[in-house]
Amino acid sequence: NDIVKRDFSTLVSHSCYHACIFTNSANMEQLDLLLDALPEVHFSILAYTDFAPSVIDQQRHLNLSLYPNFSPFNAEEILENMDFYLDINYEDEIYDIIQKVKELEKPIFAFTTTSHDNSDYSQKYVPFEIHQMIDAIKTYLKEV
Repeated sequence: NDIVKRDFSTLVSHSCYHACIFTNSANMEQLDLLLDALPEVHFSILAYTDFAPSVIDQQRHLNLSLYPNFSPFNAEEILENMDFYLDINYEDEIYDIIQKVKELEKPIFAFTTTSHDNSDYSQKYVPFEIHQMIDAIKTYLKEV
């Protein structure tokens, strides 16, 4: 396990920004790359059920928290601290999350293949242009 190879300050560092994903699918586009490219962002993934092993394995990233079987209390606490939403999960939208994020007036970053937003509110990127999304998120974070 590579956790023992990390220094103490890395293990206890506090993320500056917060993003979340509400999902009912283990299939999330480019999640691993986003976790690596945005170490200053803490990602919270919430699901109504337990997580698949492929999602649990992502906990090797120190900037990730998983909330299986989340409650409304968990959800509201995460939404209060969220700087932006990642609409990167396949399958159906849950928790009416797109509308909730819009009401909070927070940006939504999505892929054209995963977006659950039928309006022009979300910033949508094609999956193979992931670096454009990462650059847009970093630009946004400089303005927060």
